[in-house]
Amino acid sequence: MDAGNRTEAAAPQAVDEVDQDRRRLDPRTGKTIGQHDPIRLSTAARIAFPDGSVTETALRAAMKSGQLSGFKMNGKFLTTLHDIERFIDLCRVNPRAPDCGIESPDHPSQDVTPNRASTSSSATDAKLAQDTALMIARRLKQGSRNT
Repeated sequence: MDAGNRTEAAAPQAVDEVDQDRRRLDPRTGKTIGQHDPIRLSTAARIAFPDGSVTETALRAAMKSGQLSGFKMNGKFLTTLHDIERFIDLCRVNPRAPDCGIESPDHPSQDVTPNRASTSSSATDAKLAQDTALMIARRLKQGSRNT
């Protein structure tokens, strides 16, 4: 073997060493699966969500909506564990401050405005959406101008 072949053989091994601690074992087949290995959605759901909280169907819907990266080969949807981790990060819900104004000692209020509006943002958003819908309905009732 010349030096060029040894270098090429060492590169995949280095990737495997880096990825080694991120590999997971498929409980059904006993095979080790790397972060970037393509796997079927049923396998991904079984490995990433062993409690069954997320199913193959849910992952397929997430893929079709663009939330989960993946690909379709021979009529089968495939993804990687790395893509599943990115999907989980996208779905993460950040805790928000309570709307009622009660502060906890650990998280003091960041609001410096003394007079806050009494309506929550969701109520304001709903009112805005309702007003917009009524305005559109009025325009549609008037009909179009004669040309």
